[in-house]
Amino acid sequence: MKKELRPPPKVRPSPTVDLQWLVDELNRPDRLAKYRAEIAAGQAAIAKWHAEKERKNNYTVFVDDNFHYQDEDERDYIGEFATAEEAIAKCKEIVRASVEHCRKPGMTAEEIYKNYVSFGDDPFIMGVKFSAWDYAKQLAIAKHFAENERKQRTARQRIIDKMLKDANR
Repeated sequence: MKKELRPPPKVRPSPTVDLQWLVDELNRPDRLAKYRAEIAAGQAAIAKWHAEKERKNNYTVFVDDNFHYQDEDERDYIGEFATAEEAIAKCKEIVRASVEHCRKPGMTAEEIYKNYVSFGDDPFIMGVKFSAWDYAKQLAIAKHFAENERKQRTARQRIIDKMLKDANR
């Protein structure tokens, strides 16, 4: 069985090799319109790619409700932020408000934290490590000590006022 020899397929010359072919192609109105459309489509694809890249660089913040733990139906979309720092600042703002809402006067740090993890808002950022629970624990301790300091200062002030009053008699 002999193989039949076929002529090689016709190959369009490369524009870098045959510039006259390129000039001829571009001078044909139907071809010129086709190339313009391809260029426009390429530019649109590049613009879409850049827009997608910019969108992906945003930091999206969501808030889960600790009372409905792991229930995505209770998840709220807060927004997108240009930098991670802005997104973290927003999350901290949400946690501060939530801890303050969960705190009652006279509560210990443990009670404040327990209320927060049971009923507070739990913000998070897609793609960024931020622990709302850790931040809430720090706030609970700080608020507890601040309240105790205020109470002690008030008690000390009362003692000083009483001593001054007794000294003036």
